[in-house]
Amino acid sequence: MKNRFLCALALSVFAASAADRTAPAPLEVKAAAGRLLVDGQTGAILGAWPAGSERSVWHSGENGLWRLTFKDGTTLAAADFRTNGCPARIARTDASAVSCTFAHPLADVAVTLVPSAAGVDIQGTVTAKTGNPAMTFDLPARLRFAPQDVDRLYFPQRGNAGLGFALKRGFFEEAPASEPRGWQSVRPPRNGYAHVFGGNVTMRPLEDEPVPVTVTDFGRTFLPAETIRWIETRSPRHRVNRACKKGQFDRSLADSPHGPFISGSSFGGTGMLWRFGTTEHPDPAMKDDRIRLAKGILAGALKERRRPCLGLLRLRHGPYSGSFTGGIVEDYHALVRLMAEKTGFKLVELTGLEALGEALDGTRFQAILSPYGEAFPAQSAADFLPMLDRLKAYVRNGGHWIETGGASFFFAQVPYRFCSYEQPYPNLFMDFCSFK
Repeated sequence: MKNRFLCALALSVFAASAADRTAPAPLEVKAAAGRLLVDGQTGAILGAWPAGSERSVWHSGENGLWRLTFKDGTTLAAADFRTNGCPARIARTDASAVSCTFAHPLADVAVTLVPSAAGVDIQGTVTAKTGNPAMTFDLPARLRFAPQDVDRLYFPQRGNAGLGFALKRGFFEEAPASEPRGWQSVRPPRNGYAHVFGGNVTMRPLEDEPVPVTVTDFGRTFLPAETIRWIETRSPRHRVNRACKKGQFDRSLADSPHGPFISGSSFGGTGMLWRFGTTEHPDPAMKDDRIRLAKGILAGALKERRRPCLGLLRLRHGPYSGSFTGGIVEDYHALVRLMAEKTGFKLVELTGLEALGEALDGTRFQAILSPYGEAFPAQSAADFLPMLDRLKAYVRNGGHWIETGGASFFFAQVPYRFCSYEQPYPNLFMDFCSFK
């Protein structure tokens, strides 16, 4: 019995090995302009060779030959048929063309690859089989190529913008970590405000009614006289809808019936994290309102001259403005530059994560202002909370950090190192994409 079991096991292993060796061979589709090599199991394009070239210039990506998206958000791709147990048949229809058929409980897909005068035509049909209709059909699905192979990628545009444009090699190349293409706001894995303050922010309506704001006794010792006059005469009412709650702050510069309009939190240290408890957009007639108030906070923070530098978070290729900040980044840059000139502090622009990290970990910066409202920069969403811990340590160690509005630390501002461009079809001017 034992010998029979071992023999059967050996036969099954041999059979599996033989099956692996007899996997469908790739199929070639050849035209005068070049040729494609198609995977014999899923139809994925394994390579595309222009006529006279010995090197493939592109191939199918992770989805294989095609990808469907259904109304409920479900997706289905040709690559799924390698493991989902549903039938896929890749075969020649004649000496030059290849047909690919895929049968799935959600939809049947049929694709043909046929040589033409200009290259290889790829055509497909989708037959949905349930009440969940297919909304998008990517054929071919995402393609991959090496950026160094690109001379131009010609891509159409919407008709009101032009016929199309050419994307050069640099568009596809990865930017160095110190020089990202740009920044995007993403939701972090946990509430950043609660991580810093130990509980959530006050959440009143976005269009809350403005309420009277009065300068506190401490505010009268901290703020310059011109800021106090501005609050009491020019800007006495504000929408205070994102205030720190009781127990989350140590000092209030200006109070309201809805909580502190300007508050400071020391986290048990000698510095202060200052923030505005508002999402309001100042009236156009008083567009410099938030800037004037930020100037007053900076003036108070710079009274002590324990450290030589004044910092502005000004990310290279960063956003034009933050959310609920009452001004654009350049407005705040002008403010900080003016304050540095007036007080003799050294102005330092923190243009990336490395510079920000060094500033937070060191002892050179008396104060740092962030003009990005509800966003705080981090290398990734996973790095967001550790960066906030470094910020709290900076405050505990004597630094002043100034937030400019909204629910602080609501987003992680993360760099992206690749460019991207997309347009909806059929709103594009025409149906073409040419890779050179």
